[in-house]
Amino acid sequence: MSYIRVALQYSDLIVTLITGQHAESKGDFQHLSTYMDNALRR
Repeated sequence: MSYIRVALQYSDLIVTLITGQHAESKGDFQHLSTYMDNALRR
């Protein structure tokens, strides 16, 4: 499941571009997982 880590890294960059907030691995993984869930449901 290494592709999940890659997806998290890319979503990290995407979230940074969209929100303008650099979301690194500092407690923002819940936000990233929620973002990924919403993205996967589309």
